[in-house]
Amino acid sequence: GWQPYTLSGGLAGTTGRGLPIEAIQIELVTKAPPVGTRYAAHVAELGWMAPVTNGQTAGTTGRALALQGLGLSFDSTDTPHALEWRGHVAEIGWQPWTGPSVMLGTTGRNLRLEAFQIRLTGPLATTHTLRYRAHVQDIGWQPWVADGAVAGTTQQAKAIEAVEITIVRK
Repeated sequence: GWQPYTLSGGLAGTTGRGLPIEAIQIELVTKAPPVGTRYAAHVAELGWMAPVTNGQTAGTTGRALALQGLGLSFDSTDTPHALEWRGHVAEIGWQPWTGPSVMLGTTGRNLRLEAFQIRLTGPLATTHTLRYRAHVQDIGWQPWVADGAVAGTTQQAKAIEAVEITIVRK
């Protein structure tokens, strides 16, 4: 009968038993490089903070400093445009959906980022889930959300103070 699959040079069939191979099935599997997130926060009174990666905290907690802007990219150069996102900014409302090359929020205008949404696009959306959460003024850390759900608040005039973003295989 059929034997289990072997990988990368593993033995298929038998040796020393004189049994012929009656059929063979070969499957090529692409080894996709791991994808990670890299993001940075622009914080009131501090400006741009150093970028962080894969679920680390961008922004501040316990200091009551509003996150005003957010930049995001992937570690892999194979996925430069694999997401869309938008932010909800005080006095502006929802910004239009855009690609990762455009930051969310504003700089130099002293306007707080209140909410954001991120969704994966293209082939990456079929193999990965982007998870994210916000630390909100007077609320604290919200639960993790994914795939275009809202992180933060709207119509409450509360600033996002920090975010965490990570990408995982489905």
